[in-house]
Amino acid sequence: MRLDVLEDQRFSCRTCSNCCRNWHVELLDDEIRALPALAWPEGDPCRSVSPFLKFSGRTYLAHAADGACVYLNRGNGRCRIHEQFGMEAKPLGCRLFPFQIARTFEGQVSVLGRNDCPAIRDNYGQPFDEQRRDIDALARELPLGPAFDPQVLDHLSREQVQAAVEFAVALLNAFPDDRGKVLFLYYFTDWLATQSVEGLSRETLGLGFPEIQGHVQKVLALPAGRVGAIHRLAFRALLAQHLRRDEDVVDGRAWRIPRAIAIARIVLGGGGLPGVGAVFPPGTIRQARLFTGDTHIATASGAFDLHWRMVRLKLASFQFMGRSAGRDFLNGLRGIALLYPFVVATARLRAAGRASAVVDAQDVDFAVGAIDHAVGRQPILRSPLARQLESFVLDPRAFPMIVRRV
Repeated sequence: MRLDVLEDQRFSCRTCSNCCRNWHVELLDDEIRALPALAWPEGDPCRSVSPFLKFSGRTYLAHAADGACVYLNRGNGRCRIHEQFGMEAKPLGCRLFPFQIARTFEGQVSVLGRNDCPAIRDNYGQPFDEQRRDIDALARELPLGPAFDPQVLDHLSREQVQAAVEFAVALLNAFPDDRGKVLFLYYFTDWLATQSVEGLSRETLGLGFPEIQGHVQKVLALPAGRVGAIHRLAFRALLAQHLRRDEDVVDGRAWRIPRAIAIARIVLGGGGLPGVGAVFPPGTIRQARLFTGDTHIATASGAFDLHWRMVRLKLASFQFMGRSAGRDFLNGLRGIALLYPFVVATARLRAAGRASAVVDAQDVDFAVGAIDHAVGRQPILRSPLARQLESFVLDPRAFPMIVRRV
């Protein structure tokens, strides 16, 4: 098994303790047996800790009344298990974060940083390549599942898929405007779907670019138009599902019925961030004026650089497709395009909550972390309903307008 590590990824823990507070680690059977057997010193408060939280038939690490894991050292932001017994004594879910490891092509595994970790978003710390041995050991503990099969690859060859992804990553730079970039990915995917398996090559990719580029430029030159009611509703429904923090229900910070009402309010054009996540700042749909304002989104220069970094890394790691994403190659590319309007909408919600008319880099930083927390991990996003909503949002009559109006 070969571990593919991208060059431009770094991580070192800054002990912010976000991961020990804002979600729950599900425990494996052997971890459920091992945690109560830890030999804490006499008088250590952890001797009397009840480590388990049971919810819907699953067992998680328990959290204290202040929302923190029962093993978090509040004084220094470190894990007490790690301090007392070493890294290997921690549950696998704790040791794994913030690495996302997935099997890709036959004989290959890739690693990607999770953007719900602030250090990953800042690209802070030690290069992944220098942590290769530790990451490889984690990969061998995981049930990674099968490599990409012909269905996942849409019956293209490994070389054809790699060439298409390299082409997409390289040609993003041909579009200086954020909306041009996302429309390029969208129309490039449509163009790929029309190509014969036998005829797709690096040469045909290059020959097809002027056609795709011309189409993007033509669409951007047209009036933005109005997004239809059904498409607005579908978009808000998917946005709510991307933002919902089920951890709040697990630890009792939210209840199912109020959460359902909060999601319904967002779908109908009201409500906002705190309704779907207790850790979220203020910001409502009406304040953000999604789909109602001027077609130009007021943004600080370079505000969306982090979003495009996330896109490039997801593409280059091939973690936008296969088991980790629940998508085949072409639908995975469409899913990548779909991330942009969700990040824009979430960033606008945060900006609105702080009464700002301009989306800045910190708004986008928050949005990338909030949206990527759900991608590939929120079960409801793989449901038939979610896929149907995606088809409405990705409708060629609606998606270009959504990108320009959100």
